Amino acid sequence: MVNSIEQVDSYLERGANAIECDIQFVGDGTPVHAFHGIPCDCFRDCGKWTPIELYMQYIRNITTPESLKYNDKFVLIILDLKTDNLDEIKKFIAGQRLFDLLLEHLFNRGHVHTRVNVLLSIQRVSDEPLMTGFMDALNSMDLSHLNRHIGWDVSANEPLDVISTMYSKRAMYGNIWQSDGITNCVSFINPTDRLQATLHLRDNFRKPYMSKIYHWTIDLHFSIRNSLRLGVDGLITNYPERIASILNEDEFHDDIRLANYTDNPWTRYMTDKSMTGIKVNTNHLERLQFIYSLLVI
Repeated sequence: MVNSIEQVDSYLERGANAIECDIQFVGDGTPVHAFHGIPCDCFRDCGKWTPIELYMQYIRNITTPESLKYNDKFVLIILDLKTDNLDEIKKFIAGQRLFDLLLEHLFNRGHVHTRVNVLLSIQRVSDEPLMTGFMDALNSMDLSHLNRHIGWDVSANEPLDVISTMYSKRAMYGNIWQSDGITNCVSFINPTDRLQATLHLRDNFRKPYMSKIYHWTIDLHFSIRNSLRLGVDGLITNYPERIASILNEDEFHDDIRLANYTDNPWTRYMTDKSMTGIKVNTNHLERLQFIYSLLVI
């Protein structure tokens, strides 16, 4: 929930290498604001907002190496797409207009200079028409090279088989993250059964539908450590400086680091042994190459 320009700067200064922004759509499917609103996470200001064109222009500016404001640590942005107010047809239109927005204000009409990658997070499988509209718009302009900068997520904790079936029907087999979590108000007591099932799927199937998994919203020190031990690829938190501190602890500092722009956010990380086809039981340190410190939904 980083929906103002001053918040972007603040959280990057506090150690985040990625941020999460909420995109609101009006009734005709047009994306208009970065805004969350009430209710939101505990101890957060729910009312910050920015016109979405200005927001994306700023993101492009600070992630383009030629810019004087370039921040080389900022490598991923999650766009949490709020489409509850739209019917199926309007969701399709929303996808098309979202693509137009990113093409114009982030991806420089297809001549990409930004180093940030984009994770598009729909809330439910029923939001699939947005994906269709987005991909139709991309393919109609012969801009398939943009796919290397774009990934997908379904965030509302639906059954994994339902999510997997949607991707399978669409023949989508790459650039997919899977999230699991709940608001920080209760995340520290929330069971991790679904998260662990997702991790098991990632680690024990040769071709799982997702390549990476992030956990939200994880604020407390003990919860951050537990998530790292389970083997997540990313964390959404209100306190990125806590992740940076924990990664310097003896348990983690030799084996896990924050991702940078040289890392591919769509590639499943595997140990050298696992890539040979030998079955290995890796611990969390062997399994993780890097961690994304993300900010709160």
